[in-house]
Amino acid sequence: MNLEIPRKTEAWKFSPLGTVNSFNIKTKPELKKVDFHKIKVAVGPSEQQVHTVHLQDLIDSGTAEVSFKKSESYFFNDSNTKRANLDRNLESLTKSEKTATLKILKSPQSTLWIDPNSLSSNIEIEICENSNANILFFETEKDQAADESSFSKISFSIDQNAKLELGVSLSTANNSFSQINISVGEGAHFNSYSLMSGAAVYKRLETNVFLTGKESRATLNGLNCTRAKSIFDYHSNVFHLNKDQVTHQNYKAVCKDQSKSIFSGRVHLTENSSGAAVHQLNNNLLLDKKSSVDTQPELNIYHDNVKASHGATTSSLDENHIFYFSSRGFKPEHTKKILLEAFCKSTCSNLESPGIKEFFKKAISKELYGV
Repeated sequence: MNLEIPRKTEAWKFSPLGTVNSFNIKTKPELKKVDFHKIKVAVGPSEQQVHTVHLQDLIDSGTAEVSFKKSESYFFNDSNTKRANLDRNLESLTKSEKTATLKILKSPQSTLWIDPNSLSSNIEIEICENSNANILFFETEKDQAADESSFSKISFSIDQNAKLELGVSLSTANNSFSQINISVGEGAHFNSYSLMSGAAVYKRLETNVFLTGKESRATLNGLNCTRAKSIFDYHSNVFHLNKDQVTHQNYKAVCKDQSKSIFSGRVHLTENSSGAAVHQLNNNLLLDKKSSVDTQPELNIYHDNVKASHGATTSSLDENHIFYFSSRGFKPEHTKKILLEAFCKSTCSNLESPGIKEFFKKAISKELYGV
């Protein structure tokens, strides 16, 4: 089914949809009936030190529990928000599927490494009160038609004084649309990092964060590595709905080989957001003259008692930096490697889990240098 998408729809403002044929989504997609109790997950401090366990083992130990409920819509229903036809079609695809809910009752001893392709397309994870969880979602290659895209919707609820560190790696050759929805309760903290890379023609990631409780915090960092005429599309919406909340957002992109990166970040400071502190920044690096960036950092402020800043930069590698290194004996190709690696790997400096941080550093090196 080819979906006609209005070109003037704000949510798709910068996406060159006339040239992207990647959103041919089945009218009747094959939604898997998943038995959560039989699912295996990888648990461990790092990629080299993981062991596979049945989710049932976590349930039996009292760490987690599983339930199912009728699917709900997490798409915006605000009459003032114009959403694309594609959004409505994606929503309708999952109405007949039950949402599988995984509750983290107490802090797991290590990071959960989960391939979302092994789960149903509707997943909800609740981090219960006073719990801490580290979760890494990573794509694996799937056999699919060249003009067919995968779709996943993952929702998180972070209860009072709980903490979630989330890593999202979209690094395969499969075209994809991913939506992540997060509700952050009182005193809770959400720390996230996302990496979009690989040989896909088109990837889109939407992150919607709802800060509902007082003194809740959210940190959103990430990186687009585009190449070979690919188009990677990152959108975020952050809603400050209570007092004394803090958000930091820093998203970067490196573009080469006539590729394109899109960043659209909106922060909504509502009438109830007294004492909020917001920082938003998008930095982009173009490695050739035919690559491009569309960036739109945006603040919607409806309260006077807030601190807010945002900005965006787009440039190539600084010739003055290259000259400085060269004057001290560094070869130009070595200098460029140092500058590029520093630019990219600084994005994951806020990750606290050593295993997740090391995973992304290796993924970035592999994308930049093939090692």
